[in-house]
Amino acid sequence: MIVTVHKLKLKQPFFDAVVNGSKTFEVRVNDRNFMQGDIVIMQEVDENAEFTTPERFINADIGFVLSGHGLQEGHVAFSLLNVKEYKSHADMWAGNGVIGLTD
Repeated sequence: MIVTVHKLKLKQPFFDAVVNGSKTFEVRVNDRNFMQGDIVIMQEVDENAEFTTPERFINADIGFVLSGHGLQEGHVAFSLLNVKEYKSHADMWAGNGVIGLTD
């Protein structure tokens, strides 16, 4: 099985909600073919979609992927599993076996 790593931006307050566990899913345009077992790396951005300083990242596994069933066409919802927050780019990548990255 090939695992793809998807790098995404995530605005506040959604970033903190994922970190604290109150938001356990993500809804996105399915322009990357999100699949169960893939990895998402979400970087915090401000209201203007600019990267925040200091950098903050979330690394999570994609669980169940839902399409159709009331979602807008071309969109998916997926569960976020094994969520970890990283406070620097170096910490996030240290020891993380990344196979493929899509921006």
